[in-house]
Amino acid sequence: MLKKQLKHENESGELETPTENPLNDSKDSEQEAETNKADCWQVAQNHWGNHDLSFFPAGKNKKPLVKWKPFQKKRPTEEEIQGWRERFPNANVAMPTGKMNNLTVIDCDTPAATKLVESLIPESVRVPKVRTPRGGCHLYFEFCQGLSSQNGILDGVDIKSEGGYVLAPPSRTAQGRYTWDTDCNLETIAVCPAVPAELLNRLLEAKKARGAASPGKSAPLLSDGRRNDDIFHMCLALARAGDPDTEVEQAALRLAKTCDPPMPEEEAIKTARSALNHAHGHSKDDGASPSLELEQVRFSDVSPEPVEWLMKDRIPMGMVTVFLGDPGEGKTLATIAIASKISKGEPLPGAETALIKGSTIFISAENSLEHVLVPRAIACGADQTKLIHMRCVRSKDSGTQIFNVTKHLPKLKKDVAENPDIKLVVIDPLISHLGNKVDTFKAEQVRQAMDLLSEFAERTGVAVIVVMHMNKSAALKLLYRVSGSVQFMAAAKAAFCIAKETHFSGTKDVLGNFVHVKANVSATKVTLKYRLEACSIDDGRIPTCKFIFEEESTDTPPGCIPVPGKSMRLSKTVQAEEFLGSSLKDGPKAARVLIKEAERLLIDKSTLQKARTKMGYVTRKGLLDGGWEWSKPKD
Repeated sequence: MLKKQLKHENESGELETPTENPLNDSKDSEQEAETNKADCWQVAQNHWGNHDLSFFPAGKNKKPLVKWKPFQKKRPTEEEIQGWRERFPNANVAMPTGKMNNLTVIDCDTPAATKLVESLIPESVRVPKVRTPRGGCHLYFEFCQGLSSQNGILDGVDIKSEGGYVLAPPSRTAQGRYTWDTDCNLETIAVCPAVPAELLNRLLEAKKARGAASPGKSAPLLSDGRRNDDIFHMCLALARAGDPDTEVEQAALRLAKTCDPPMPEEEAIKTARSALNHAHGHSKDDGASPSLELEQVRFSDVSPEPVEWLMKDRIPMGMVTVFLGDPGEGKTLATIAIASKISKGEPLPGAETALIKGSTIFISAENSLEHVLVPRAIACGADQTKLIHMRCVRSKDSGTQIFNVTKHLPKLKKDVAENPDIKLVVIDPLISHLGNKVDTFKAEQVRQAMDLLSEFAERTGVAVIVVMHMNKSAALKLLYRVSGSVQFMAAAKAAFCIAKETHFSGTKDVLGNFVHVKANVSATKVTLKYRLEACSIDDGRIPTCKFIFEEESTDTPPGCIPVPGKSMRLSKTVQAEEFLGSSLKDGPKAARVLIKEAERLLIDKSTLQKARTKMGYVTRKGLLDGGWEWSKPKD
């Protein structure tokens, strides 16, 4: 029955019927299955949330459990990942090689093959290495366009590139587990080196020799029509790896001879030099001109300067700070509370007197000015003349556009320079103001956008706070919980997580933690407690809320909050139980009222019903309005 229901794919991406159940090997104990489940899917979540890598589930026979061809060109969605976790809880994790993950993997089947390949790699080149169950290894390199996937390129050596895939640690087959070699981990994949020149030449020569030995069965290595592009990219990879220019040119000449027809030497040298110019950052105009000078400054010629603070030892001036959190935790409320304090020259936590007084610009496409921002500012007692909202920019040519960090920062820089009273710029949320040309999961694109913000903050001297949402991964470190590339956090000089307490307090106020996650220019400070206080303005006609900083607390260590997953789901159930116990202590209550009150605390209806069943509370038709009521058994 199982064979009829489950189908798998072979390496070409076609489906095939398995001969065994890849998920339930009788040789594995239940404990091993649970270990594989926890380890592999934690790795999978880390891939998705933090390393911009594509992956898919595979069985213990190494065969894909889903149609995997689409994941050669895209990352899986969070919904797909969750579905895989439920359908294949004990599955292995497979990663496509090629352009999508920027990977070319040299697969060595035996210790002898490993020794051969490693002898062709300079000692100075650090290569991420995975130990395979049968005594071989996988060596991870930056994607090399000229090396296509091929088995047996050398004795015991395979190439996994475009169109291939490998199992990633900690996957397990019947022979054993895939493990990282010493000092290797997920982080090292992000900085894989290019295939060294000596190894690349050996593989290319072997490929050419195999083609010559089997005429009519193997296509030429580099055919007319794509040879320039392939040679350019291989020379570019060698140049970025630090190979001398002369060796790159010689490699191009050797590659030119493998072409069909052979590429003229002059054209090969021209292609190599174009790749070298690109790798060294030269434009067509300056090339390697002697007029190009490197700007160098000795440390001894620079005097250290103290950091100016918006919030003492927490939020620096002239730098970018990230506020991270789930929706509804109080991130926007925190920015308004801070802006309100500096608008009146009132001190923030950590200082007895105000460090900064001035205006704030709110760049926000998410929140309504009339219904959200202004009521909250009034509740905080802000000097509203010093709070400025900016959502769009207008021009005669393009009309109205959402503010775009990559396009409109120069104009904002000019406006801030003309108004020295501006001390803080808030972008809430940042993802809404990056434009559609920035892929938030591409490290390079994210870093470029963040560098623009950092340069803006440094030049103007203002503090920049960007609001970011959290992903749903199970990463233990908050640095890796940002939605999108980890470069959002890496580029910031400070970062904080804003998270409510997971328990129900029994009052109308909600308590939470302002957790110091990252500090580049100060020591990491202890967590600040905060309180979200429900209130109203305009004689009670407009309900709103305000964010109030409380005392410092050592209950939550810096950089740590409860992470989503099983533990969080349990805490939600406990929260629902405490809510029901508090709400029904004085007698029965209408079910619709309870559900509505619970939703305001982010407790969904199904969780509330599970808590009611677990606690033995009863439901009955109300005597007055006919609606359903919930009550304790004794009531």
